[in-house]
Amino acid sequence: MVRDPLTALLYGPLASAVTPLLRPLMLSLPLSFLNLFLSSALQALHHEGRALGILSIGTGAGLSANFILIPLWGAYGAVYAYIFSALVQLGLLAWYFRHLSAQPLSAQPLSAQPQRLAAEQDE
Repeated sequence: MVRDPLTALLYGPLASAVTPLLRPLMLSLPLSFLNLFLSSALQALHHEGRALGILSIGTGAGLSANFILIPLWGAYGAVYAYIFSALVQLGLLAWYFRHLSAQPLSAQPLSAQPQRLAAEQDE
């Protein structure tokens, strides 16, 4: 396959040690994509504070998992902590979107949205 020559080219003599770490780390690619997509969607819906809170919780979960797992499993612990953090963020984002989708959307035209937001802030 391509992975053995590619990791040998990128990592040189450490390729045999790096390849097993890359396998579980590949799970982080779709998780990171979904997290970025959902957090960007929250920001587009003017829920920046909620997106920041969810990402902060995920970061805290990742730091805690790193403190626990790195002493136990070394580099594998860091990989699993990152995946755990991404799963926490994705779970919270999915839960919030489920909660958000239960609320009806505004039927006002987009041109009226800034006036509605200004009126809500004045109240």
